[in-house]
Amino acid sequence: MDYCEYTFKDFIEDPVFIKWVLMSNPDLNLFWENWLLVYPEKLEEVKQARELILAFQYKKYPHDEKQKRKTWAAIERMTEQDESNPEEKLKIFPFYPDQNERAKPTNNTFFKIVVKWAAVFMGILLMSLLIINQIDNQLTEGEEIIVRVNKINPKGQKSKISLPDGSIVYLNGASNISYAPNFSTSKREIILSGEAFFEVAKDSLRPFVVIADKLITTALGTSFNIKAYPEDQEVSISLLTGGVSVQQQDSVDPALFLNPGEAAGLSHAGILIRKEFNYEQDILWKDGILYFKETRLKEAFQRLEKWYGVSFNLQNLPRRPVIITGKFDNENLNNVLLSLSYTSNFTYSIKNEEVVVFFK
Repeated sequence: MDYCEYTFKDFIEDPVFIKWVLMSNPDLNLFWENWLLVYPEKLEEVKQARELILAFQYKKYPHDEKQKRKTWAAIERMTEQDESNPEEKLKIFPFYPDQNERAKPTNNTFFKIVVKWAAVFMGILLMSLLIINQIDNQLTEGEEIIVRVNKINPKGQKSKISLPDGSIVYLNGASNISYAPNFSTSKREIILSGEAFFEVAKDSLRPFVVIADKLITTALGTSFNIKAYPEDQEVSISLLTGGVSVQQQDSVDPALFLNPGEAAGLSHAGILIRKEFNYEQDILWKDGILYFKETRLKEAFQRLEKWYGVSFNLQNLPRRPVIITGKFDNENLNNVLLSLSYTSNFTYSIKNEEVVVFFK
């Protein structure tokens, strides 16, 4: 799931999000708090989705076909009601077996959201709640719900993470990984969004699998880099040591095998190709070295945003293409911009976490 692309509708139909809102869980609390640090622009949609879910004051009741029919019948009746009176609409929803226990909305904001997003979203919410209830009812005594470990870096932060099998992950800024606390008995699976360098501990019985966007990278013991930011034109894998296989999810095409010093890329068009390996550009970031080689202006400033945790306001952009080249070893932002300003002909000012760049 790629929560950074979620809308209000996606949040209210997501069982994990609903469970976080309705049930106290330290792991989920930590995940969503950290996630909002990385994607603060989603805060308003998250707050609205939480308000809508909490307004229902959901209580468990048996999940059966009769209840499903009752729910959808209510949704159909609601679509026929006058939208000018949302409070009346709520009265026909079968929230509880006893209608006298029906939750009462507490503020006008909720009603505005109900009118805005209409009946179908409420139906999605109710069915999601029913799904959660069904899952809970199916769990027998002694069964355990496994909550995945989530490691999230906001922009401007890098970290070194030790995994349960002894593998090491260098996680770049604006990136996150998730994995089961002790992996499984058959494989070691990581889900990645953003960029990370992996030093994989050898385990001949359990392949090390990284899922990034629509690409699956499999290894036993090796070291490699994966770059899979949502805004990038492609997902790229660069192999430093050992060997990996790279394959698209849900594809019948054969896997692409990489040898040390080789790289692969998957475009948005779904084309997987072998590509040039560039050690300085692909690997050195984990050692604090920022490297540009004939990098386009937009891509360069996107990397600077992730690297230093700032936002750029680019003004008076030139019509001609601007290409940036440079290597910076653990330099602060001011020194990097000062150097680039000479070659790219711009001035800049830094105020808190915003940088205004004006091209001459």
